[in-house]
Amino acid sequence: MSRELGTTRADRRKERSRQLLAVAVDLFRRHGYHQVGMTDIAAGAGLSGPAVYRYFDSKQDLLSRAIWSLVNAYEEQGTLQTQGESLRDRIVRMARVSVVERDSAALWQRDYHYLPPEEQDELRRRVDKTLIFWGSELRGRRPDLSDAQIRLLAWAGHGALGSSALYRVRMPRERYVELLSEATLRVLATEFPSPPLRGVPNPAEPRAGRPRWERAMAEAARLFRERGYHAVSMEDIGAAAGVTAAALYKYTEGKSELLSSMFQRASDRLHAAVAVALDGVDDPAAALAVLAETRVAMARDHGDILAVYVTESENLPPRELGMLRRRQRDYATRWVRSIMALNPGLTEPEARVLALCAVHIIDDFIRAPDLHSQPDAQAEIVHCALRAMGVTDPAR
Repeated sequence: MSRELGTTRADRRKERSRQLLAVAVDLFRRHGYHQVGMTDIAAGAGLSGPAVYRYFDSKQDLLSRAIWSLVNAYEEQGTLQTQGESLRDRIVRMARVSVVERDSAALWQRDYHYLPPEEQDELRRRVDKTLIFWGSELRGRRPDLSDAQIRLLAWAGHGALGSSALYRVRMPRERYVELLSEATLRVLATEFPSPPLRGVPNPAEPRAGRPRWERAMAEAARLFRERGYHAVSMEDIGAAAGVTAAALYKYTEGKSELLSSMFQRASDRLHAAVAVALDGVDDPAAALAVLAETRVAMARDHGDILAVYVTESENLPPRELGMLRRRQRDYATRWVRSIMALNPGLTEPEARVLALCAVHIIDDFIRAPDLHSQPDAQAEIVHCALRAMGVTDPAR
């Protein structure tokens, strides 16, 4: 009887832990990790604040559990080999994990730098383990490719699968899994060499005459990217830029305004470059090539700012966040319309999944500095993004 009672208590504790973790993941994703307290999580689960500590040591503990639960599932599905199973079967399983656990995946991509340094290092090692596994399989299938190309394809495939995390698209789950799986398989089958990356004009370069402000902006972007917005102070930015925090306040009212200026600049640069590059381009495949190349150029020249643009938007004030979301929707619509023109059978949400997949492949490229130094990496990642969208031979 006591054994049955003990089992019941253990089961209840396990279920309560799962409930608290689910509530925490939802709140972290919707409001941002630093905007959520343990009392908020307790209230969401119908508990008092102190009761949460019976199950988790801290808010960071909850974040860690959420991310590691996903990473373990993702790694298991990506490296598990069953006799007679195809690469497609494993990709489908990984895509299902990405879609089902996309809130946790968003925390992994957006908030991992709030984990202890040793956990961040372990995360990188585990991702690398999966990429090496994929690479060994690709090597057997694609003996014509160089080691650098194999790693780039594995990284791009990883980026494709992760695209469900930071963006919301409403559609039946299994259809989402199917689209994501097919896009990833197309990426892994990308043929090289790619056409060369065209020079993309960038008419919205930083204004001259404010060197201290430009230096502060660049250092703030670097620090936000490395540590996360909330882990960086004005004193940190000033020290990195070689000025005092007091001197920074001559240019900005504070860190929030600095972040808003950074987002405005990233958005302006991206929209201006796209407008120039798309001028006179009517073919949908060519338009998608231009959009991909422009995004890569932004990542190449302003990687820190683009990384912050992708991951730190929840820290903007509500008004600025609303404006940003509208501009992001306008930008995504350019991709979606071209994909639908190229593939008339796709619905708007389905085309959006493919567009976001391509964008995320490029944005994830920012996280792999070892790939940037490869001579043809920029052209190759463009080609991977195009294959994700179903483009085989863009008119140029």
